[in-house]
Amino acid sequence: MSPSAACLLLLLAGSASAEPPVVLSSGPLAALDQLYLHRDQGDNLERSRRLLEERLQRDPKDAPALWRLGRSLVRLGEAAPKKEKADLFFRAEAAAARAAELDPKDAEAAYWSGVAMGRKGQSQGLWSSAFMIKPIRRRMEQVLALDPGHGRAHLVLGELYRRLPGALGGSQKRGLRELESALRLSPRCTAIHPKLAEAYLDAGRTAEARGVLEDALQVSDPEDPAEFPDNLDDVRALLKSLGP
Repeated sequence: MSPSAACLLLLLAGSASAEPPVVLSSGPLAALDQLYLHRDQGDNLERSRRLLEERLQRDPKDAPALWRLGRSLVRLGEAAPKKEKADLFFRAEAAAARAAELDPKDAEAAYWSGVAMGRKGQSQGLWSSAFMIKPIRRRMEQVLALDPGHGRAHLVLGELYRRLPGALGGSQKRGLRELESALRLSPRCTAIHPKLAEAYLDAGRTAEARGVLEDALQVSDPEDPAEFPDNLDDVRALLKSLGP
């Protein structure tokens, strides 16, 4: 396994679960966002996909619906059997990339295009994944150019810099700074807390790691309710490893 490919697999396993702040619209898009944010309940995720596809049949150039469809397809692909993953991720990338083409100023379209690109590469094999690293980094930099307050893009970049070897642009210090920015901008995104804590631990900053983990336990209104229980499991496991 090449170092860069292994890096991307670790990155995708952790960072893609972090949700960008959804800008809720009035009407149907707001309802669809709620289905997605509660995708752990019943068939909400499949319903969101179906309703988005119906919306796009009426208007194929609906950029907000396109990136939301890409988002739902990414999550469906993560849960799908192995033989079905590549197709779902391919469709996710196509939808989000089309949204980015239709609305180049939409940071969410760029973000989900990058996430879907990485997932597709992962499903196609390690060598394919390795070649995705630079395009994903460019996508996240594009997101931040459009929206400097996009904490989840900082999370992806932080993990990328931390996992990459130095020869390929990796930097523990830069990765830590990106993760600190991610949490500062998105304190309710509990996927960030364990990643930042791990970075602090790697830097020998145990007290700061513990503080970040304890902060996560105080979050009462997480940005991504569906992922919150898993995030807290990660937080508690790290706290347990630190001892009393």
